[in-house]
Amino acid sequence: MELKLAGREPLEKSLKRTTDYMNTFGAREGWLVVFDRGPKKSRENKLFREDKTLPGGKVIHVVGCREPVDKSPVRRAGF
Repeated sequence: MELKLAGREPLEKSLKRTTDYMNTFGAREGWLVVFDRGPKKSRENKLFREDKTLPGGKVIHVVGCREPVDKSPVRRAGF
């Protein structure tokens, strides 16, 4: 699983890095999660899911996320 902030590097570079990780560990599936904190897009336009099929049948699941609506601090139980 690769986590990225949108706009820091091109998506193709992130996909290649995720592919390299998958090859290193012999994984057939991988996840790339892109967090978009930019104010220019609506929240609805920041959410997406797309599957990229690589040569050899490997798949990277690409998921776009937005900031949570509830910005209250996370509570940690028992730590």
